Amino acid sequence: MSEQPVNEERASGLQRVLMDRALAQAERAAEKAPRRPLQTLFALLAGILVALAIFGGFAKFFAGMQRLAGMMEQLDRAEELRKAKEPIPAFAVTPDDTAAAGAAVPSTPGTDASPPAATKGSRP
Repeated sequence: MSEQPVNEERASGLQRVLMDRALAQAERAAEKAPRRPLQTLFALLAGILVALAIFGGFAKFFAGMQRLAGMMEQLDRAEELRKAKEPIPAFAVTPDDTAAAGAAVPSTPGTDASPPAATKGSRP
């Protein structure tokens, strides 16, 4: 019977210790952490630098693409000018055409080698 009060004292002591710990932890949780302005400033500057680096990379990429497109456009214009300066042949005869034309064209005058005339209502 003497053991029961000791167990009750131990239990109440344990409860008191647990309650003290819970109160101390609640007080610490309620307190705000000290602000670190220097750390916040460095984090803000680092974020801004990263954003500027990314945007700068995009700007350089797009500027390079515009330069490339401009160079390709200049090449196209130069090619068009070169083609415009070349004389356009009215009719070009290759050796294959002369051999085929000589066999297909009759040598006797008066034969009709022209295509038939279009009739009314027919499509060319």
